[in-house]
Amino acid sequence: MTNQLAWKTSDIERTSPQYDNTRQTLHSATCRIERIEQLVPIVNQCIEKAACLLAENLTDESRYLMFEWQQDKKELSIVVTDDSKLNDSQHIVKCQFTQFDCLDSDNEYAQSMRESIHNYLTTCSEFMQYSLIAAFHVDSRQNSILL
Repeated sequence: MTNQLAWKTSDIERTSPQYDNTRQTLHSATCRIERIEQLVPIVNQCIEKAACLLAENLTDESRYLMFEWQQDKKELSIVVTDDSKLNDSQHIVKCQFTQFDCLDSDNEYAQSMRESIHNYLTTCSEFMQYSLIAAFHVDSRQNSILL
């Protein structure tokens, strides 16, 4: 059984060029993963958190539900963004994975993360309610792939 993530909420400066002097809300959690089998339930919790914020996150310009995997930080970020992939929504979900050294290569981490996200989204009714495109990237939003 996987423990529930303890979400912390904080305000951060908005980095999107479309907005001036406004703040975003960061929902963050940290988890310890010692075995690859622990990944799926944690990723599912992250998606559930982001999905429950979709109604507040959507604007007329919203296009993508972007999943960003930062290998160096071992951090998954989830954000709603526009066509340009530059203007992010109000709420950002981030989860940092500690003690996550159970795979052999960076490509295996990215592949496992992408597969876990894809598998959960196929059954996520909250996501299916909206006309968003799910995308995933490791290096650059402009090089994201559709899920």
